[in-house]
Amino acid sequence: RRLIAQAYKNRYQEDLIEIIQNELPDDGAKELILALLYEMDVYDAISLHSSMKGLGTDEHVLTEILVTRSNDQIRAIRKAYTKLYNTQLEADIGEDTSGT
Repeated sequence: RRLIAQAYKNRYQEDLIEIIQNELPDDGAKELILALLYEMDVYDAISLHSSMKGLGTDEHVLTEILVTRSNDQIRAIRKAYTKLYNTQLEADIGEDTSGT
């Protein structure tokens, strides 16, 4: 996946993921393509962040990701989340699910 995105960038000097995010409609096909292009930990981190963005929380997404991943995968997700959002995943989950 990374090689496909890198080959595209080398050939066209454009970021394939950014193009997909900006040009495709927000639907299942777009989500599938992005899920395939991102590394799994990065996609999970993005999904977790999106599930907590705005009003309310999509608990289904939180549960699906956090319950089905191994400890090593969760560590990788935490690292990716911190790198992407400059905040701790645990802190964001706590703030978003506290009910206050």
